[in-house]
Amino acid sequence: MSLYDATDEQRLLFNVDSVTEFVQKTHNIMKAEKPDILLYLNNSALRADVTGSNTRKVEPYVDMLGAEGGFVWVTKDSPLWHVSPMAKQIEAQSNGKPTVIFIAGDYKPRSYYMHTACETRIYYAQAVANGANVWYGIHGPTEQMDTPGGAAAVEFNKFLRKNEVFAEYSEPMEGRYLPMPETFYPGVLHNCSGRGWSIYFAATFGEFFNKYTNPDYKRMLLNAVYQFADPLVITDAPGSVEVVLRRKDDKYILHLINMTGEMERPIQRVIHIYNVKMELHLDRPASCISSITGQDPADFEIFEKGCRFTIPEIKEYEVLVIETRL
Repeated sequence: MSLYDATDEQRLLFNVDSVTEFVQKTHNIMKAEKPDILLYLNNSALRADVTGSNTRKVEPYVDMLGAEGGFVWVTKDSPLWHVSPMAKQIEAQSNGKPTVIFIAGDYKPRSYYMHTACETRIYYAQAVANGANVWYGIHGPTEQMDTPGGAAAVEFNKFLRKNEVFAEYSEPMEGRYLPMPETFYPGVLHNCSGRGWSIYFAATFGEFFNKYTNPDYKRMLLNAVYQFADPLVITDAPGSVEVVLRRKDDKYILHLINMTGEMERPIQRVIHIYNVKMELHLDRPASCISSITGQDPADFEIFEKGCRFTIPEIKEYEVLVIETRL
């Protein structure tokens, strides 16, 4: 059959199978000659209908997964959480292999206009908090690094070098899922598959909420999440603070990324948040807590398999280390 006569689905399958076969053959030839050479396919997580690369199909034949989650077209409508979803996605597909987020220091598609320092630090923090390595690059003259955005990247690279022990080999926290009660609402469906449950909101539920942020839609989403899983983290921090809890050996690493700006993009100044209360539900008793970025938390209280505390100040990016007892 000619590609011109094929359906869209047939062309997609042909492209995916072709790319997968090419990567597999490359892997086999390369590993047979020099097993210690690493193989990587650039942007394996881009849309398969555009690139022919299906991440789950090529993953067995590459040594790491990466995505351009940090190539950002900033407008007033750009989501604050641009990097985090892509970092989470490729980590979920990696089967434990390393992941990397590519961050462009410049304001795509305008390569000679650098991101602000606040935006740069947010992209870095979201990648690291979600278990990814960071590649940072610019697409103009090196003088662009002599800007606030470039200086922020240099500063964050130094921070990562100093504190890399807290990021290496950390892993996302597991969730515990419970079935939702039966419902006959025609616009909402829930289903059991194996050990997991899923819930489906019909029509353009997410698009509507993203555009209009209707409070009722937010409550429906939260109700669905809380029916499925007990929260690992309870906090009174505003929604503009991203919270990521990861585990490393007998420690927990809590990342807090503050994206509270002045209702404009790009963000030029982050508004600090004070006296934020946190409650963590862990799988073992906590013993102590410390900060590697700012003030140590106050009012530290331990309960069975968890702890409560108050964070005096969240600037742009805070990292807390929670020690536990076995």
